[in-house]
Amino acid sequence: MIRQSVLAEYLSIRDARRNAERAIRAQKSQEDRVKDDIMTCLANGDKIQRGDLIALVRDGRVSPSWKEEFIAACGADAAEAVISRTLPSQELIVESKHGAAIATTV
Repeated sequence: MIRQSVLAEYLSIRDARRNAERAIRAQKSQEDRVKDDIMTCLANGDKIQRGDLIALVRDGRVSPSWKEEFIAACGADAAEAVISRTLPSQELIVESKHGAAIATTV
């Protein structure tokens, strides 16, 4: 026999998980909006207020030989066709001058 208390516990856990998922989606949406605003400001050359935090956008294609390796693997024509149709990923770096970096890929 399945007790009512077990069913009630299940419902409580499920509801708590659903509420947490909704809250996470809302925070992710807000985080994306703020990140987009920061990246737009950086792209426009806006200055960063003095303080402990700095921000920069780093091109995702950071390996010095990525293009040569890609061409060697795919052939020049195929590699150039792909490269010409894609944008490099970018990464927003927000870092404390005294500590760890927080990075998010765009």
